[in-house]
Amino acid sequence: MSQKVKTTSTENAFFNAIKLSLFVFRLIFVPILATAQTGCPESTPPKFDPEHEPRTLCQKYSPPGRFPNRFGTTETLFASQIIWSLNNGNDVFTGDIDLVGELVIDQDFTLLNCKVRIWPNVRIRVEADVTFTLDGSKLFCCQDMWQGIDLDYRSTVVSRNVTEIEDAMVAMESPCTATMSIRNTVFNRNIVGIRLGFDGPAPWDPCPTFPVFNKFADNTSQCTAPLNGTTNGVSFVGVQVYKTNATIGALTSSFNTFRNIQFGIRFESQWWGTSAVNRSRFEGVLNDGIFMAQGNLRVERCIFLNNAGFTVNCAVDINHNFFGCNFSNPDKSEYVRGVELAGSTTMGGGANFRLDWNTINFTILHYQPFGESHVMLMTGEFPSSSSTIIEFNNFFLKQPNQASGNHQLYGITLENGSKNQVEIYSNTFGSDTDVLFSYPADNYGISLRGSIGSSNSVTGNWFTHNPNTGFSADFYAGINAVDFANSVYCANTLREASYLMYFHGICMGTQYFANSHISGAVGLRLQAFRERATALTISSSPPRPTVPLLRARSTLRGLTRRTAGRPGAICTPN
Repeated sequence: MSQKVKTTSTENAFFNAIKLSLFVFRLIFVPILATAQTGCPESTPPKFDPEHEPRTLCQKYSPPGRFPNRFGTTETLFASQIIWSLNNGNDVFTGDIDLVGELVIDQDFTLLNCKVRIWPNVRIRVEADVTFTLDGSKLFCCQDMWQGIDLDYRSTVVSRNVTEIEDAMVAMESPCTATMSIRNTVFNRNIVGIRLGFDGPAPWDPCPTFPVFNKFADNTSQCTAPLNGTTNGVSFVGVQVYKTNATIGALTSSFNTFRNIQFGIRFESQWWGTSAVNRSRFEGVLNDGIFMAQGNLRVERCIFLNNAGFTVNCAVDINHNFFGCNFSNPDKSEYVRGVELAGSTTMGGGANFRLDWNTINFTILHYQPFGESHVMLMTGEFPSSSSTIIEFNNFFLKQPNQASGNHQLYGITLENGSKNQVEIYSNTFGSDTDVLFSYPADNYGISLRGSIGSSNSVTGNWFTHNPNTGFSADFYAGINAVDFANSVYCANTLREASYLMYFHGICMGTQYFANSHISGAVGLRLQAFRERATALTISSSPPRPTVPLLRARSTLRGLTRRTAGRPGAICTPN
């Protein structure tokens, strides 16, 4: 998984990539949540592979001289002219084309197994109530960029059978009432692959109906070589959504793949309702696999491999996904975010998040320079009316033996701002690191830092046994709380860490009871408590509402069976 790209503005991201100033001007003012992103100390370069030629459609399919068919000059050409003047009334055209001027699809028209070499700044426009079909065709530009396919209201585009679209500013742009059926299509080296919705000045209801994907399956959005006119320019985004909701992929469809582009999917803005991303694979995405500035999102049955993951500011349900990351370069520091929930003072009240039933595997193969990577990260201020549930996730974190003092891996991290009504429940943490307590691995199961919020709970989480040895230090700390107030810790099974439970700083309003401590170096550590004394009581029952600053009952030996249900009454003050 590559590290997160430091992006200060949209203009900086495109300055070296795009020469067309008009397009850059439109993108600068996109209302994105740039301030909510967490930058990294260094940038991730695109991953181009010069060993596998040809890399572009132009290199592969563009012969010297002209193609047999040359459509347009500086004038607009209509599909009806091609059908009736050149194709004997047949609306299916087969042949290689030089498209010099704008092509307007004014009646149903199909390009079958065509190679279409398009001149710079040329576009294809599909009129209302018309269907344009790309069947096994290749569309590309050999100099700079062409504009792309622009769908009118109520128009339809169909793309299938290894159609490939390259070198477009926006390969397909669809307003709210257009219909798209996209299957087995490759979007390569475009600035934007597919743009949905309305990105102009916002009327009251810019999208009365949602843009419709009849099909969106088995597609690839990627960047295999620098964008035309650049030396290292890389595609901005695979799918971009403005001022509407969209469902990208179906639970039963083939996977869609996003790789080696800045963003996989970006929800720039959203109205009422919920968007969804299903059955998508994000591999080596340079920035966020999924970015959402505002709105509601459900992510299900997706795969995230060597990406930055998510940046979101919305209501989110992320479940049944796989996140994988191998830190394989021993000389390069990588800073990874599996899922990042970025709060801010502008976040709307009542925002809610659910992350459940996900499987995460972060493995460092070689020693890494010092840094931090987080599987699930909540950072910034969250409103008092917000809520977050992180449950039934399976975390596996591994570092090389005796890796202390190097890169730190965190399973769940809450930091840098108040968190409210966060429930971290019934997650599993494991590792097969095999080191002595004197050389602990720099893994943290749950890390809580810097919050004066309220009603947070960490209950029923389970650290699994490492069969390599009964005395390993798989984690530096099982649960680590630093200046984190007003929280309940109950019925957690903590084991095989240098510090099973570690409190540091100001943690007023903390309740700690019914936890199991097994085979750790230090079961419970309290350090540098300030402002008033801390009372630690070993109790056989849950605390009543009037409790000291810190109260606990811990089982220091024995094994506690994990049940499928919530801890229930044992974690409820009586």
